[in-house]
Amino acid sequence: MNRLNRDSHHRLTRLMLRLAVVVTACGIAAILLSYAIVGGFQTVIPAKFTAFSGHVQVQKLSSAGDFESSPFAPTDALLDSLYEIKGVALLAKVGYKAAIAHHQEEFEGILFKGIEQGYPEELLQEWLTQGTLPAKNSGAGKVEVLVPESLARRLRLAIGDRLKLYFIQHPIRARSVVVTGFYRLGIEAEFGRPIIIGPLDMIRKINDWSPQQVGQVEMHLTDLEALPSVVDATRKLIDPQWEAYSIKDRFANLFGWLGLFDLNKQVMLLIMLLVCGVNILSALLIFILERVPSIGLLKSLGMENSNIRWLFVMAGLGTCLKGLFWGNLVFWLVYVVQNRWKIIALDEENYYVDAVPMHLPFDDALGINAVVLLACFLLCLAATWIIGKINPVHSMRFD
Repeated sequence: MNRLNRDSHHRLTRLMLRLAVVVTACGIAAILLSYAIVGGFQTVIPAKFTAFSGHVQVQKLSSAGDFESSPFAPTDALLDSLYEIKGVALLAKVGYKAAIAHHQEEFEGILFKGIEQGYPEELLQEWLTQGTLPAKNSGAGKVEVLVPESLARRLRLAIGDRLKLYFIQHPIRARSVVVTGFYRLGIEAEFGRPIIIGPLDMIRKINDWSPQQVGQVEMHLTDLEALPSVVDATRKLIDPQWEAYSIKDRFANLFGWLGLFDLNKQVMLLIMLLVCGVNILSALLIFILERVPSIGLLKSLGMENSNIRWLFVMAGLGTCLKGLFWGNLVFWLVYVVQNRWKIIALDEENYYVDAVPMHLPFDDALGINAVVLLACFLLCLAATWIIGKINPVHSMRFD
């Protein structure tokens, strides 16, 4: 075994073996990177949308797709029943209302999102870029709001500034609010206009709602995989005049785009397996042909074909393992560097993130390596069939 695995004196064989290592390393690195990038997009982007608007939204049918929220009053018993659905982490009462923001000489149309006590602050805190989150309840003469960073630049706002909001209704109602913080999500385009976050009580007072009325109930889940079952269970509990919309229903185009990435992963895996396999197969065949005299000698000494084939399979797997080692090393270096320092940037307006996200569970990485190793094993096994065709008498004179 050791003698067969020594470096060949033939320059072409040495070149092919080294090329097989390089190609395998590049192949596994490309596969892991493609899976990590796809996983990053499919994890980070949905997390932004669900953090901002929940996995499921319960609202009146008349307000579906509108900027304005039609009021309804969910009972405590209904909220308790919704919370008991398997997969539901928390519920949040919110409301939306269209308005025009005015600061200095600038005007811009916005949506005002009202929230109250119990809203998941830790989710919003992750996207906060400056300042603090607003208070959920409006104080006497002071309403605090959170403003998108992009809107703050256009309106030339600073932390602590007062912002004038003109709510679109008859008659138009104006309110002055205080900016306590800026946030950045990169998904504002999907909502049609910037969203300012403030207390739900402000919408209740402007719309003359009762303290029990809300515009929506957002349902935040423990796992996106539980979404279909939660939506079905919710629809069985709520009033017929209400509806439960999943985040995938509301942003169908976005999730359809993310779903296309699954096909890209499979295609990438197939292509790289073919490239790596062809190179390892070629290198092993050349290696076997160079060792024909040694194979003939082993056969003449009584060694079985299966044992000889196993020696060459192990040699091929050794080449594959070297490639896997270097490819994984390169991948994990890129993975750590990109996630920590965000070297590769993206246009956030088009891709919803400011840098290429990467997410690949270690178990998935091990599974991909196992698939590549198995493919290499089967190809090496197939390549060694030629050993059974070698005649010891003729092979001893092979040059």
